[in-house]
Amino acid sequence: MCAAGAAWTIAYLVATRFVDPGGTSGKILGDLVFPQLEALAAIMLFVAGRRAAARTRQLCWFLALSTFLGLCGDITWAVLVLVLHSPPVPSLADVFYLGSASAIFPALWTQFGSPLRRWRQTLDSSMVVLLIAYTAFAFVLQPQLHGGLNLAVVVADVETSLILVAGVWATFATLTVDRRLPFGVRLIVVGTVAQSAAWLAYAYLVNVRGIEDGSWLYTDWQASWALMIAGCTALLLGVERRHSSRVWSTSTWVGTGVVTGLIVVTLADSTAIRTAPVRVLAALIGLVLLLLRLQLTVRDRERLASEMHNLAETDALTGVPNRRAFEEHLARAARDSLETSTPLGLLVIDIDHFKTVNDGYGHPFGDDVLIQVTQRLAACVRPSDMLARLGGEEFGVLAHGVTCRSLPELAERCRCAVATDPIVVDAIPVPITVSVGGACMPEFAAHGDELIRVADRALYEAKEAGRNRVHVGPRTTPQVEIPIPDTGVLRSLEALADRYAAAGSRASGPAIVDTAHQLCRRLGVSVAERRRCLAAARLRDIGMVAIPPDILAKMEPLTPAERRILRDHVRVGVELLRAFPETCELAPIVGQHHERYDGTGYPLGIEGRRIALEARIIAVAEAWIAAGEGGGAAAPEAILRAAGGQLDPDVVGALLSLLDDGTIHGPKSAQSHAA
Repeated sequence: MCAAGAAWTIAYLVATRFVDPGGTSGKILGDLVFPQLEALAAIMLFVAGRRAAARTRQLCWFLALSTFLGLCGDITWAVLVLVLHSPPVPSLADVFYLGSASAIFPALWTQFGSPLRRWRQTLDSSMVVLLIAYTAFAFVLQPQLHGGLNLAVVVADVETSLILVAGVWATFATLTVDRRLPFGVRLIVVGTVAQSAAWLAYAYLVNVRGIEDGSWLYTDWQASWALMIAGCTALLLGVERRHSSRVWSTSTWVGTGVVTGLIVVTLADSTAIRTAPVRVLAALIGLVLLLLRLQLTVRDRERLASEMHNLAETDALTGVPNRRAFEEHLARAARDSLETSTPLGLLVIDIDHFKTVNDGYGHPFGDDVLIQVTQRLAACVRPSDMLARLGGEEFGVLAHGVTCRSLPELAERCRCAVATDPIVVDAIPVPITVSVGGACMPEFAAHGDELIRVADRALYEAKEAGRNRVHVGPRTTPQVEIPIPDTGVLRSLEALADRYAAAGSRASGPAIVDTAHQLCRRLGVSVAERRRCLAAARLRDIGMVAIPPDILAKMEPLTPAERRILRDHVRVGVELLRAFPETCELAPIVGQHHERYDGTGYPLGIEGRRIALEARIIAVAEAWIAAGEGGGAAAPEAILRAAGGQLDPDVVGALLSLLDDGTIHGPKSAQSHAA
């Protein structure tokens, strides 16, 4: 649309070179072709206003009213010229023009508010205001007053003053706005400034030599309407541009340019340049050099201030934005999301059991872990997203344009990026997992504070469910299933695990999977947790592939050395599962299913709810089937005695309730049923 508007403006400018100003061709171009883009701009502003939100809607509608009134004025003037040839001034057209200029003010007020609230920016931008006001007074208003006061002069001065103030306000607002404007709004405001400039240029040329239909000056209005149409199109399509991190300051380059412009305008309107050109030129050069020196000084100061600002908003360890920068960006993003009706996703990511890493390996080791986790998370997000360290081992991801349907995929990608491979520091591999909570606007929150509260609560749900998992939205929100890609790897590993289980006389494997399935249903775990639990139960002993066959086949008690070799199958299984994207999420579960609830298990010695829920379920199912092999009648009592020590009491309670209501039977029966 920008290209189409530019092409139209250029074509109109070229057409003015081939028509006869004041003649028939000029009247056709000025009276018939001229208002067509104006009418389209009014329609587009109205349509964009219907689709926009809050302040942007009011901006578009007031500017649509202004453009429509201007269109009525242009049509009225064209009809008066056609009928009367020399219409009176002022006329009915001036009423529409006054209304058009007046409607710009509520548009700017609703979008920007009072321009006097930001005093520092007001002082800086006053130089621009001074240049515009002085130029307009010297070349437009003052010449209009030289011929004396009459009704025509008063109306012309009022119209010019209104347009002047509107243009100054729009320019001032764009220089001092303290929030990010949508790309479409910026184009519309620039179009308003261009329209004001076109009006002032028209008033100047009328005073100097007059102007006729078909003049090249009317191209200015065409450009202003083309900008407005492009802005409306950007709003309707949700087009946005990335912003440069460099801050433009009105006190450096703008200030130098404005002061120089004031000097040029003053000299052009005086006789000093003609009576003493050498002295004026020397003074001008000296002043420009002084301004340049001042500018360089201010630029160095601002560069230092910018560096300090970046240091204040950057985490010193990881190099990503800190919590302060994240919260400021979240507030702006939430406001933009409401105004432009675009979705916004938020993830809160916490490293599981990070205190254990710090306590066991030291804080310098933990710092290296944080740096590598940051690098893995950064590889998962888009350039337009924001990754920040919120404090300690907690991170945040702000994803623009991400809906609730795609947010779980982003969260799962972040989780797998950390959990797939151990983090290696000083040649020491450490398995690290993260829990992820997510929320999105507008489905789960109406503002930024509520969004982060929902995401924090979702993180708590992920932690309570056993860590190393994702939860998006409030507690009752159904979780989206992220399926494992079916490349045949999972089936091959399952077949391999079944073969080694049979070789090692572990025919009870299917019974363990069936019991784990019943426990998942009774505990009410999510679909994703059930899938992981059953897959991990099937592959729980996949590491046996590395155990010597003579140890697997040995019937008498194992020696301590042999027992250490047998226990190493957990490490082998974890490494094997981590090697494939399809099974990497199962590795922590398989690695923890030999842990004990009281912390005396292996290989990590973790306890309680720090053990993944799926691993706790597998441990109870395996103990239940094993108890049946040792003596089925005493199995319930043996399982009950293990509750709180070897096994999770809640999962044991679920098993006993299944036994009481007849959903499952004794271990021997379970094995027969599974077979």
